[in-house]
Amino acid sequence: SNSKEIKMSEIEKAVKKCLQKEGGAAGMDLLVKCVKDLQTKTKKLPKNCKSNKQIAKCIMKMDFVIKHRYEDIILTTGLPKRD
Repeated sequence: SNSKEIKMSEIEKAVKKCLQKEGGAAGMDLLVKCVKDLQTKTKKLPKNCKSNKQIAKCIMKMDFVIKHRYEDIILTTGLPKRD
């Protein structure tokens, strides 16, 4: 099959974009959906990043997110600085 694997950098970019669109914080479900939306007929997510649980694990490993105690995922870079 000639299906290509989605790169980790593309996954990170999607998560970052999703968080920025949400104003810097989003629930994990939404982020997982953003990642899943990258899949097309010809582009598939990597094997370690397929199920919702795996995708969530991948997201938590990204160095620009932290998990908030209210379960939101917070973007730590690329947001305007607050005074």
